[in-house]
Amino acid sequence: MGSKYQKNINPVNDIFLDMMMSGYDFSSKKSHQELYSMMLYVLEGSLYNESDMRFLEFDIKTQHNGSLVKIVPDNIICALWFSGIIVENTSKVVEENKFVFDNKSFSFNKKRKVLKVAKIK
Repeated sequence: MGSKYQKNINPVNDIFLDMMMSGYDFSSKKSHQELYSMMLYVLEGSLYNESDMRFLEFDIKTQHNGSLVKIVPDNIICALWFSGIIVENTSKVVEENKFVFDNKSFSFNKKRKVLKVAKIK
């Protein structure tokens, strides 16, 4: 990200960056609920189907006294949202655990909770 980061492209990343820059304490117990509420607010105007909010599931993991923060999505839909991609047919994507967009194939490793991206040739 660094010097190439541009705001207003991915509102989810904008929230994370704004929180980090303001010194937000991700290690506190209430941080998860506050972050969840902010995500609901941002996503509610972007989703194709309001019931898709059920896929907003993630964990906040901190290490080194809160200096290292990982926000870990629990499913492929949430991982795609965190990447700035809003999916129209969420049921199909969850069932197949795969999404193709912009010459890239996305899949979610459920055990490691990692979104994998592969270029389509």
